[in-house]
Amino acid sequence: MKTLLQYVLLPLAITTLLVVALLALGLNYPKSLTSAALFGILTLYILRRRKETNDRARGWRVGHQGRDRMFYEEFSDEEWKRIKIDGEMLTGKAHHVVYLSSIKYPDWAQQRMGEINSRIMSEFKEPGYEY
Repeated sequence: MKTLLQYVLLPLAITTLLVVALLALGLNYPKSLTSAALFGILTLYILRRRKETNDRARGWRVGHQGRDRMFYEEFSDEEWKRIKIDGEMLTGKAHHVVYLSSIKYPDWAQQRMGEINSRIMSEFKEPGYEY
């Protein structure tokens, strides 16, 4: 019951309240709603560009692809080179398990497996992730 409340009912209630508030705002103050929407879109665009710039400067990044898979990428020769990482979604304190032993390292990464693994672990930190 706690899980249903936490992951279904509470987000549904919050979303419903936000939709009703935005509709009321839009009917009464259409210019304000348009301005707020444009500000939100611009803010998200700027934050995404800043993250991309930071990732390029650092030269590597990690992320999620779908529900269970993760990835590690390095920026080299003006492109991102990707290594796929198998994992599994969990419930509980750790929300993902990362299978480092299942990684198939390409030729460009063969000599740096330890460095890549430590980078992955530095971003996918415990207790949210297990190895």
